Amino acid sequence: MMRRVLIASIALVALAAAGCTSVNPTTAASSNSRGPSYVYVAIGESGASGLRGDPSDLRAQWTQLFYRSALGTDDVLFDFSSGGQTVADVISSVLPQALAVHPNLATVWLSTADIIAGTAPAVFARELKQLVVALQGAGATVLLANAAPPEVFPALESCGSDGPACDSGGAPTLSSPALASTISAYDNVIASVGHQTGADIVDVHSVLEQAVQGAGAERVLSPRGTALSEGGATIVAHAFADGLPRRFRKQN
Repeated sequence: MMRRVLIASIALVALAAAGCTSVNPTTAASSNSRGPSYVYVAIGESGASGLRGDPSDLRAQWTQLFYRSALGTDDVLFDFSSGGQTVADVISSVLPQALAVHPNLATVWLSTADIIAGTAPAVFARELKQLVVALQGAGATVLLANAAPPEVFPALESCGSDGPACDSGGAPTLSSPALASTISAYDNVIASVGHQTGADIVDVHSVLEQAVQGAGAERVLSPRGTALSEGGATIVAHAFADGLPRRFRKQN
């Protein structure tokens, strides 16, 4: 018990250094642990819309599922994930906090808010590369996810603009050819950034799309549609776990 308290204290000191009081580190240290071996930061989609609440939000935290199932029990999670963040938002407000905790591993799942906002793919590419390079410069291995399929957009972002993914009523236009084309362009950009930087690409798009096609959107969305369901969160967590380098994996 004393060891668990010590680890939590170490994590809180790191959090204070990051200048953030709203993000709590998660630890799951065993009683015979020698302390945190890796620091993991989660950046981007949390699995629930940043603009609409849902009672199932807590069950839809794929970052927690990924952390508990795939990483070692000595590792520390700083969960900066939140719906509604563009890459520019993350660079200005989240990145300094993430760098301050000296991460060894980072998951980055960003695109929905930029697609909703109508960010040009070239701008998105430049900003995403800047974010990945900064994390790698701090010593982090980066797992970089591509865009979600349109059926999942309501769980990740509400429309607040007249971007290509929104209709005049402020709802995502799920079947819009323009949206499908934009998602494809973003996926190409994300793949290119991964190639340029050496970040590992996590194909969240394919696994969620396969789940939707196989069992319908209800397979991955909460009853209200404004968060990933526990099943959807598990699918995303498994996709990231599949791309996790062996050195980070939980030792059984």
